Amino acid sequence: MKKTISVILIITMLMSALCLNSFAGALSLVSAPSTANKGDTITVSVNVPSGLSGAKLLLEYDKTCFELVSDSVSLSHSFTTVINDKTVGKLIAVAVSTSEQSACTLFSVKFKVLKTGGKISVKATQAIDGADKDITESIPGAVLTIAEGTGAAAEETIPPQAQTEPANKVTKPAVGNKA
Repeated sequence: MKKTISVILIITMLMSALCLNSFAGALSLVSAPSTANKGDTITVSVNVPSGLSGAKLLLEYDKTCFELVSDSVSLSHSFTTVINDKTVGKLIAVAVSTSEQSACTLFSVKFKVLKTGGKISVKATQAIDGADKDITESIPGAVLTIAEGTGAAAEETIPPQAQTEPANKVTKPAVGNKA
């Protein structure tokens, strides 16, 4: 009897762990075009998984390989989003919504390619779901390497980031304040 109960408990714990890890998905970076040459302008889209109602993302780019094209950020209509682009090499995006959202492109940004082989990465430093639950550690980030025109862009997933600030710092707007 004890052995049966132990087996049932172990199976329940394993199934619970699987449910937690299968939350929503990873952040992703998509470049158009997927390859580039020196002097080209590329658009990089930051895609977020379903289930988010708020997030703080850090996009970092190699400033020796890419130059941010001024006024090139386009935002999603699913979230109210603010992006700080004052620091060369980093974009910090804070996005909130009154409810959980479907997977979408949170924002897109254009870069001028100074040289190929550079990397662009994105990671969630804070993320909350529709119930204001901290889900930061369940969302892997991504790294995109821009190859020369004859190669192919490569994206890799990076492990979820430990939360740097309490999740309650990313707060939902009042209903009706969606931009």
